[in-house]
Amino acid sequence: MIGTEVFLAGLPGADERRSYKHEARAIQPVRKIVVKGAVDLFFRRFGTPHLVVAGETEEALRRVKTTIKGDKLVVESEGYGVQISSAHGSISIGSVSGGSIYVNGQRIDIGGVGGGRVVVGVALPELPALKIKGSGDVSLMDLRQAGLEIEIEGSGDVTADGQVEQLEVSIAGSGDVDARELIAQRGHLSIAGSGDISAHVSQEVVARIAGSGDIVVRGNPASRSKQVLGSGSVKFK
Repeated sequence: MIGTEVFLAGLPGADERRSYKHEARAIQPVRKIVVKGAVDLFFRRFGTPHLVVAGETEEALRRVKTTIKGDKLVVESEGYGVQISSAHGSISIGSVSGGSIYVNGQRIDIGGVGGGRVVVGVALPELPALKIKGSGDVSLMDLRQAGLEIEIEGSGDVTADGQVEQLEVSIAGSGDVDARELIAQRGHLSIAGSGDISAHVSQEVVARIAGSGDIVVRGNPASRSKQVLGSGSVKFK
């Protein structure tokens, strides 16, 4: 089994997280990874399943829950309370899981409070289906597998590189998938909302948009099917 330090060293931004506290958690082969809330997750290929959570503080580690439910790994960021005070009074918000709050037109960034920053690293021989519910930020590195299914509900972001035969992406909301460095032979790309997809497909692609989203396809696939309902666009480069 790879050591936790070695695993973390192989992730982007490792130098910045050198002082983070970390802990290895139980994991087994699963068919789906579900990310809930404002979670930063990195995936890399490795023969032995490995799951590590790294954070600036112990509180940050406790904020991220990882659970095996049947054939799914659920990674969830619990919210935390925020209080905003001024001479005119105060506002208490019971649970916040990330993002920004606007007061009198001024943005208050809350991404680094509530215990500090935290990241989750997952290693498996092959990436299972991925579903993001919320504003998670997921990086998929060096994939080598037959198929990949990505589903986003909300404003989550995914970046991916490597090679797959079949790529399926479905976005409901304002999510973003950057798969320009993921070489796929066939792709089925779908957006309902204002999301964006950038993909590299070499043979066959089906692109569907309902809303104002945008799909950009590279790779010059010979077989192309597209449908746009709304102000969105499908472009081939």
